[in-house]
Amino acid sequence: MSKVKVPDEKKLDDFYIKIRKKFANPDKKVTDAPEDGNVLRKFLTFMITFPDIVHLLIKLLFDKEVPPENKGALFASAVYLISPIDIIPDAVPAYGYVDDLIIIVIALNKFMDSSDPSVKAAIDRHWAGDQDAYETVDHIMKIIESTVEFLPQKLSDVIRKTLQPLDGKNS
Repeated sequence: MSKVKVPDEKKLDDFYIKIRKKFANPDKKVTDAPEDGNVLRKFLTFMITFPDIVHLLIKLLFDKEVPPENKGALFASAVYLISPIDIIPDAVPAYGYVDDLIIIVIALNKFMDSSDPSVKAAIDRHWAGDQDAYETVDHIMKIIESTVEFLPQKLSDVIRKTLQPLDGKNS
């Protein structure tokens, strides 16, 4: 029986970074989204961060230096990501991954609120984006918060409660 060769984690990192650099535009940042009200351009700018956000989520989950008690929300968002049951089915072109991104960003936002220095070090170590991870997640959170007002009241209230920082204070 032959053994299956498992690729070295560093080589996988390099592969993701190489692909990302090939397609990314380092001059265009997430926070450069147009403020002209063009919803499609804002949406595309928002979704372009999806691979970086998922990459960070996976790396943080498997990072042995991050305390397990800090990984609860990340684990829950990863389960949602791989679950076949979604608010917006993944089969819907382009929009199918919006709910996945929103769930992951909310979990990362809660994770980033930690005062544990190992959390910040892990984020810095694993982030592949062109700009600061905190800035990117904060920007996406602002987009999420601004769209909540268009949802039905009960759903809007649940999302607003979820978006509040851990200490209960409003941002």
